Amino acid sequence: MIGAVVIGHGDLPLALVDAVFTIVGKQEKVVAISNRALSMDELKKRIQSAIKEMDDVVVFTDLPGGSCTIACKALQIPVITGVNLPMLLEFMLSREKTTVEEMVKKLTEVGREGIRRL
Repeated sequence: MIGAVVIGHGDLPLALVDAVFTIVGKQEKVVAISNRALSMDELKKRIQSAIKEMDDVVVFTDLPGGSCTIACKALQIPVITGVNLPMLLEFMLSREKTTVEEMVKKLTEVGREGIRRL
């Protein structure tokens, strides 16, 4: 099973993970990390701690140029940035049936498709 680490500003990662759990039920190997009140070094340590618990992992961040993504880049961790709820739902529903590489490709498509003007 592929694990997930959702990293972002303020309460956003916690709220996204909570919303997904509300829809699909509580899941294992899913970690939400807020950068609130963390230095860059503290944020990197939290990220490293979360990912070392998982064999395969997809890391999600909220902003391409934000501190969360910068921390992941410094750690040389592949990241999907611009995380949204459709993307996380797709992840939860298919993470046992695919590889990380296939998952990342699918998630970027689903994330884009989740943005629409109605």
